[in-house]
Amino acid sequence: MSKKKEELKHVYINGKRFIDATNLMIADAPKTELTSEMITAIDNDPAEDIVEKYLEEEGTKQSKLLGKITKAEFGIYENSLLGLILEFSFDGKGAMFTKDTVWDYTHVKHVKRCVWTDEERDSDSVLIMRTVSSILSDAKKKSVHDLVGTPVEVIIKDNTIQNYRILTEVL
Repeated sequence: MSKKKEELKHVYINGKRFIDATNLMIADAPKTELTSEMITAIDNDPAEDIVEKYLEEEGTKQSKLLGKITKAEFGIYENSLLGLILEFSFDGKGAMFTKDTVWDYTHVKHVKRCVWTDEERDSDSVLIMRTVSSILSDAKKKSVHDLVGTPVEVIIKDNTIQNYRILTEVL
């Protein structure tokens, strides 16, 4: 498995799943002990996001935007990548997209000078399929195309999507 994808995990904090779409993670989040203050905040305000509290404790300044998925595709991207592409819009505050892709087997053949192996590509493909399965399950959808219009929460730092999640509490 490639080093980049070793860090790709589903983060569960207080029963909520956060999917990393850009391979940028809070590396120690799954091991984080919840403080009583964090639990109280969630108990008192279900809309309050535990990840934001964790980030504040770590001193990381990130913004959280609520939006909707405006584009959802699974397929070949730029004639060489295979995977999931999602676009999010934020009520007139612009749009951003994320992609979770691997080099497509039929379009890109492995050669000696590659920094990845076919086994790593296969492993990465499985991780992408699991991510798609989790997203569809959270959104209660059967097809990637059906994700359009689904409400999301997106965490952004330095104009880059760090993480996102389906707002299951409003579905």
